[in-house]
Amino acid sequence: IFGHRSMVPAVRVLMTFIAFSMAAAFDVARAPLAGAATSSKLLRRCLVPRSLPPNAELLSLRGGQAQQTTVHQRRTPLRAAWGQNLRKYNVGLTSTSRSGRLFLSLRASEPLHGGGMDEVETELGLANSVQETGAQAVKHRPKRIFTVAEEEQRQQRRAEHAQQRLSRLEKIASGETGLGKVRQHVNPLAPAFRDPIPSPDWKQVYGRQDLPLHIDMGCGKGRMLLELSKMEPERNFLGVEIREPLVVRADRWVREEGIQNLHYVSGNINVSIESLLAAYAGPVDLVSVLMPDPWFKNRHKKRRLLQPVLVEQIAHRMKPGARFFVMSDVKEAAEEMVQILDASSAFSSWDGKWAENPLPLGTEREISCMSRGEPIYRAIFTRV
Repeated sequence: IFGHRSMVPAVRVLMTFIAFSMAAAFDVARAPLAGAATSSKLLRRCLVPRSLPPNAELLSLRGGQAQQTTVHQRRTPLRAAWGQNLRKYNVGLTSTSRSGRLFLSLRASEPLHGGGMDEVETELGLANSVQETGAQAVKHRPKRIFTVAEEEQRQQRRAEHAQQRLSRLEKIASGETGLGKVRQHVNPLAPAFRDPIPSPDWKQVYGRQDLPLHIDMGCGKGRMLLELSKMEPERNFLGVEIREPLVVRADRWVREEGIQNLHYVSGNINVSIESLLAAYAGPVDLVSVLMPDPWFKNRHKKRRLLQPVLVEQIAHRMKPGARFFVMSDVKEAAEEMVQILDASSAFSSWDGKWAENPLPLGTEREISCMSRGEPIYRAIFTRV
């Protein structure tokens, strides 16, 4: 814009001066640049953090009337005249693997003509800098500090959200309202799901506490277990689902129909299997993971339901001959579950063949996929 031919030269000079004056009002820049960068501010003194790579440089310091600047690296000051470059300095890190140079652009709160405060003392925080140690890269993000008023507002909003959540669950449990909108994907690693599911009073849950137990991890809406519990009264059924509204509604179905061999719990099963089954008297003879969330992205695969630690924990509660049934319509997710179970010494080896559904009923997702002609991948492992 400043170089457009139609602009009057005097206006062009004036707008350029205004633009540089506005740039001079910024604080110290906190982002590293990929090339040499000059500062638009006087910076007479700054503190260099220790987390910089050993090949960092401060380039092209310039300003109005100041003759030199002092950069403190630890307790050793480095001096350079304005308009000159500071050469590379060592900050004591020896395990960094970055080969390129890191350039910093300095801006302070003094105007270009040299007025303002006599001395500016600040620390160059690199909000987006990356320190690479070996093959591991660690990102440093500045932690926001809230004021007392802001923290009170946050706590108030949390209390309001918690009250709204309890009110919604009560209405679902009573049948006053329907299920409404429920999230399809829930992060099991969120802080809300770090606490284990407490063991219920099994005498209040089941009519008989010594029956074999079928655990369906990630039971979804729970309709399949509801029908299975009617078809197999000599077995207890336990559905575990991370989305609490689905569990509340399914529990209402159990109460309305008076079923005594079915129960649902809400939470993260990966941190709950030992506490959940601690007081159960009967054996676990069937565990199923049916159509779990595949979490397609590589960085999200750690959120998948079936994990090696969970397999080993639940294997201790399964009697010899008990079955572990996994199923998915995503081949990659099914193969990962098969790999985890096949690597466990507590279960039989996989024969390399996909199995048929051993249950008399299918899940809603399974029936929907089969109606469209899509493949379903199933595998059954036996406790040895």
